[in-house]
Amino acid sequence: MITLLQTPYDINAQNDLVRTTLLTKKISQSHPGIGPHSCWAGIAFYQNGEIKIQTGFSQMKNELEQSPYKNSWVKYHGELAGLAQAIEVIMGNGHQSGQLFPIVGVYIEMSPCGKCGPALQNLLPDGTTVLYSFDYATQKAAWEKAATDLCKA
Repeated sequence: MITLLQTPYDINAQNDLVRTTLLTKKISQSHPGIGPHSCWAGIAFYQNGEIKIQTGFSQMKNELEQSPYKNSWVKYHGELAGLAQAIEVIMGNGHQSGQLFPIVGVYIEMSPCGKCGPALQNLLPDGTTVLYSFDYATQKAAWEKAATDLCKA
C-alpha cells in the first residue's frame, strides 16, 4: 500500500525530491512545448548505492518498444511519465524484478487522479510515500496559479 502525503509547493524545499522536481520544471520552461501547466513528477530510486532522481511531465512523449498504436510513443500523466522514465533507468541498470524495490519516493505536483492512483498502487513497492502539493480534484486552479508563478519567477 502506498501512502499519500501533502507537502508545500516550494522550489526551496528541504526535501531533495520536491526541490529537484520543481527546479527541473522551472529550468525546462526554455524548451519549446513545455509550459507551466504540465504536471511534473519526480521519482527517487537507488542506483549503484546512490539515490538518483528522475523527473517526468504530462506532455512528454514516452517511447514504446512495441506499440499497437499509430505512434511509437504515448503520453502519461506526470507521475506515470516520471515512473516510466525511472523504470527505464532501473531496468537499464540490470534490475529485472517485476517489483521496483529501488524506488524510495515519489513527488507529484497534484495528487493522483482516479486512473493513476490504482496504477501507482500496482507499480510502486508497498510502503512508498507519494508526496503531492495540490489535490487533483479540488485544487487545480490553485496549482495552475502556483505553477505559473513558479515558472515566470
